[in-house]
Amino acid sequence: MQKLFWVDFENAPHIPVLLPIIRSLEKEGYKAIMTARNFSFTEELVHKHNLPAVMIGRGSGSKSSISKAFQVAKRVLSLYSLIRPHRKKIIFSIAHASRSQLFTARLLGITSVSLEDYEHSNQLHNKLSTYLLIPEPIPFSAFPKNRKSVIHYPGIKENIYLGGLELPRQILTFLHTDPQKVNVLFRPEGRTTHYRSATSEALQKAILKKLKFTQQAHLLIYPRDEIQKKEIDQFLKNGSSSYSFPPITDGPDLIASVDMVVGGGGTMTRESALIGVPSYTFFSGKWGGVDNYLESQGDLVAIRSQADVDSIPVVKRSKPIRKLDNETCKFITDFLLGINE
Repeated sequence: MQKLFWVDFENAPHIPVLLPIIRSLEKEGYKAIMTARNFSFTEELVHKHNLPAVMIGRGSGSKSSISKAFQVAKRVLSLYSLIRPHRKKIIFSIAHASRSQLFTARLLGITSVSLEDYEHSNQLHNKLSTYLLIPEPIPFSAFPKNRKSVIHYPGIKENIYLGGLELPRQILTFLHTDPQKVNVLFRPEGRTTHYRSATSEALQKAILKKLKFTQQAHLLIYPRDEIQKKEIDQFLKNGSSSYSFPPITDGPDLIASVDMVVGGGGTMTRESALIGVPSYTFFSGKWGGVDNYLESQGDLVAIRSQADVDSIPVVKRSKPIRKLDNETCKFITDFLLGINE
């Protein structure tokens, strides 16, 4: 009988996270049923990797909890209809904190595995997971109600897909950057995220203003949506630095090709910190165990004030990319292979 598992990509960063696990399971004879939410640039990455994912649902486009809950409920109904005919053949479902998948899996009685790397978000959905896998820097005590189902994996989430890679894997000539300039990758915060605040908005504006008038810099802006792209484009006009909006590509290759990364979210700043690219974050929400760990290692620098903004060194990167092992992906794959054995 075909060994099926269900994977859901609820956001664009989840694709590179889950792909190595999917490929490892496929080598063991498993087959994935894939679904994805049309949010951020998830659909573009699905097409880029030629994934047979069924696009279901979209983001609410609002910070309203009611609007977000409505979109989750609507997506659960659609996922239920799609997955129900296969439920008896599916051994497990896996995603990175996909709320709609966890609700659907519980309704269908499917063993669910959820990855989570930020303990301060709303954890209601994780109470539905059969197993919750978290990185070692997050203590078990962060999930007291899930204690029996919580399992530590080695490293952090980004180790899953950065482990074993030779970066960059391609020369990104389409970026059209000046090799004499300091190439700065800027990842703005999400417009509708729960952690957005007046502080983070002010810091983002201050950082962009600094970079706008840094003549030796070239900014590679990686916006989260078209609205944000237009806002930043308008803000950066008539500055002394140059800037561009790179085409959609794999984040790790992009990061490994620049001199520094500045971001208001988590994934890109963690990726850069892990592989040794100078990484600065103006994330103003409550810091989690992973970011505290990276800061303690000296790999992630927090930007919390105007003084911190002023002190950001805009210089060429001098150190090579750090190589990582693939222990994390192997650990998670082995765990999944052991389910229902």
